[in-house]
Amino acid sequence: MTDAENPPVDGAQQEVAVIPGLFTLSGAAALGTFSIDVAKAAAPWLMPQQTFYIDVIDSTLSDGYHLITLAFSNTGRHGVYIEELFVAKPKNEPILVGDYVKNMMKGPGFNDGLLGKPEKKFPLHIEPGFDSRIVIAVPQKSRLDYEKDPSITLAYVLTMLNDPKPREPKEIKVRIRW
Repeated sequence: MTDAENPPVDGAQQEVAVIPGLFTLSGAAALGTFSIDVAKAAAPWLMPQQTFYIDVIDSTLSDGYHLITLAFSNTGRHGVYIEELFVAKPKNEPILVGDYVKNMMKGPGFNDGLLGKPEKKFPLHIEPGFDSRIVIAVPQKSRLDYEKDPSITLAYVLTMLNDPKPREPKEIKVRIRW
C-alpha cells in the first residue's frame, strides 16, 4: 500500500476536527444573533411595565373614623415621590394621615400622636425596592349615605425620579367599612 491510497489516520482526524469547528463558529454566530433578536422581542413581556403599586391593606371603623391602611410599593430601579394624596369622591372630604404602626397590644393601626394633615406627610419618598405604609382617617359616614356604593375614591400624584414629565392624578377606589 502506498501513502496516497491510505492517508495517515492522524491527518484524517485532523480534517474531520476542522469541519465541525467551522460549523460551530458559524452556528454560534447565527445562534447569537437569533438569541439577541428573541431577547429583544421578549423583553417587554418579561420586564414589568408597572413599577409602583398601591395596595389597600385594611379598612376599618374606629373612634369615629374610617381607617384605611395603604401600602405604597416601589419595585422599580428609581426613586418615587407621592406628591399628594386626597379624596377625589366625595369631593372636599377632609382626611388625616398617620404612620402605620404595629402595636402588639392593639394590633395594626396608627399612632394617634402622629395623625395630622396630609401636608405634613407629603411629599413621601419611596426608595427603589422599598415600600411605605400609612393610615388615612376619614370622618365616619352614615351607612345611608353610602348604601349604593360603600366606597370612597382616593387620588394621588406621583413623581418618578427618572421621568421629567409631570404626572396626572391617579385614582384608587377603596371600600369603607362599618
